[in-house]
Amino acid sequence: LPDTDTVRAAIVAERLRSNLAELAVPVAAGRVEVTASFGVATLRTVVPAPQAALAELIRKADQALYRAKEAGRNRVVLAEPQDETR
Repeated sequence: LPDTDTVRAAIVAERLRSNLAELAVPVAAGRVEVTASFGVATLRTVVPAPQAALAELIRKADQALYRAKEAGRNRVVLAEPQDETR
């Protein structure tokens, strides 16, 4: 999400999570409910090595995602402030 700060990115992720949780996919045996967890991380500045920054950003978001799953799933977790990529 270009030009999106951490708060706005978290709002978008929460909307996605909430909308998915309201879905019920019909199947032959009834319906399947859908939930999702999101890890949110932001890149505050452009750095001299954009590829390395992108890899680090993905790593931070992945860590936040795993924290969401460990905390019970179906939630949005932000990267820890010290984890934010600069």
